[in-house]
Amino acid sequence: MTELKCRKKYTLDGDKEEGESQHEPEVQTAKPVKTEEDEVSIGRNGAGKQQKDEGEVKEEDAQHKEEESKTPESPVKRPTRSSAGVLQRLVRVFFGCLAAVACGMLYAAYLSAYHDRKFWFSTRQELEREITFQGGSGLYYYYYKQMLTATPFDRGFYELMMDNRTVAGQTINAVVRLSLYPELITSFIYRFTGSEEFVEPIYFYIGAVFGLQAIYVSALFVCSWVMSGTWVAGMLAVAWYVINRPDTTKVDYAIPLRDNWALPYFSCQVAALTGFLTNNISSATELFCYLTMSATTFTFLLVWEHSHYVLFLQGLCLFFLDAFDLLPSRKVREVKIKKSRKSPAPKKTQFICFQNEQNTLLHIYN
Repeated sequence: MTELKCRKKYTLDGDKEEGESQHEPEVQTAKPVKTEEDEVSIGRNGAGKQQKDEGEVKEEDAQHKEEESKTPESPVKRPTRSSAGVLQRLVRVFFGCLAAVACGMLYAAYLSAYHDRKFWFSTRQELEREITFQGGSGLYYYYYKQMLTATPFDRGFYELMMDNRTVAGQTINAVVRLSLYPELITSFIYRFTGSEEFVEPIYFYIGAVFGLQAIYVSALFVCSWVMSGTWVAGMLAVAWYVINRPDTTKVDYAIPLRDNWALPYFSCQVAALTGFLTNNISSATELFCYLTMSATTFTFLLVWEHSHYVLFLQGLCLFFLDAFDLLPSRKVREVKIKKSRKSPAPKKTQFICFQNEQNTLLHIYN
């Protein structure tokens, strides 16, 4: 009996195990079905993601291509812009310079017409024309005529260097004491260019002074243009100068005076100094302004005996501007060195020459 019971249990246990084994494969077979669907869905999602990734990659490639296609075009556009800016700047500079030259020429023509109508200059004789030089300025024209009548030019120059007729009992260097460099240069140009056949000596002399006055006005135009940035300000400055001309110059009635010869060079020096002290300029422009300033300062010192007083005031203004850090210290230092080197004589010697010139003029006219 016990053996039968044991066999039944074994058989039941075996049936259970077989049933469980049969159920397990069903579960296992059911699970793979789900995994296949999942795999299909996952595959679809993966394909979609891959398509999206490929689309994004394509878009990124397209963007890169567009950027690469744009990058070579950008340097092409920049030069066009820069060239357009340079062309616009050149046109502006051209018309500004043209306006400056036109203002100078018109002012010279105005001075010539005004002087002729004021003194009836063209209808007078030679001596009457010389009398119109007022304020003691006729003395300078006398030396100009002396250089024209000298048989050799060197002989006339030597007589001025060793002049014993101007001051009684003294031999003076009239060129240095009276600053006769303009008369020497003007007479030299008149004699060696053959101008005797075309124009009278007095008209040539007056024309030289009026030409310098034209340069004076043009330099004033350029100075105002550099400071303001527009050439309209230059025209306004010229207009105000012409309106206040009786208070600024003696060219109306005393043409041969030294200040009429010297102030145009000082105006050019101020214009060059203004350009030199500008911050944003190229090295070539800075060098040009420096050389122009040096040449005009030297000429200004030679032509006028009062020039060192004017330059002293200019140096004092530069000192205060440098003290308040309104100008670059390097440029102010270079200007000071230039002024100290370009002076042809010490200030004491110039002052003595100025006093001697006053005594000479008083002795002549007394």
